[in-house]
Amino acid sequence: MSITLNQISDITFPTRKTESWKYTPLNELLSTEFIPGEKTAIPTQVMEKYLIPGLEVNRVVFVNGEYEPTLSEIKDVGIEVRKKQSERKNDDDSFPLLNSLYTGMEVRIVLKEGSRFLHPIHIL
Repeated sequence: MSITLNQISDITFPTRKTESWKYTPLNELLSTEFIPGEKTAIPTQVMEKYLIPGLEVNRVVFVNGEYEPTLSEIKDVGIEVRKKQSERKNDDDSFPLLNSLYTGMEVRIVLKEGSRFLHPIHIL
């Protein structure tokens, strides 16, 4: 089940009193109005201006909040980008719920057991 606009008020976001978030200010993020983008194709040339020349990376690309596998490139064996239907959970991780508000999907980057990163992950 995906999260709905009516459920957004139920989400508890971390504060500076939350240990793992105490050095991350979220006030500006939480006071910004976000408008969902349209699903659109991005030409490779547009994306290329955001790449770091000469740096070999595992590239994960999102266009208007949607994972775009045709523009993404995973170089390392054992790294998976998993896309699945979001589920409303009662846990402390509010950002996956917020991210799935308009798409109903969540994306996770997973490193399989026994694998290791040989290149950094570059998320665009």
